[in-house]
Amino acid sequence: MKNYQDGIKESEKLWNKTVSKARSMGNLLENWEIHEALEMVGFTHENIVGFPTGQYQNKIDKVRKMSDKFKNIEGEIKGKISELVARDSELAQQLKG
Repeated sequence: MKNYQDGIKESEKLWNKTVSKARSMGNLLENWEIHEALEMVGFTHENIVGFPTGQYQNKIDKVRKMSDKFKNIEGEIKGKISELVARDSELAQQLKG
């Protein structure tokens, strides 16, 4: 899950770094002109940050769901083990008794 969270952060960094570089290279251009030039080559916030973040978030959600399922299964297994230990203890007492 951390890999996906790191991926989201890296996407944001890439976006910010590239826009910053574009601003420094085109300091005579308006902000909208810089964004338009970047957009012409497919470098949009949606392509660089939005879409990957959505993909990563879907993966994070799946990991969380799986984690919850495993925790539930773990609880069920521990409960069954406790039942077996209690039954075993009862049987041991009956055999002694």
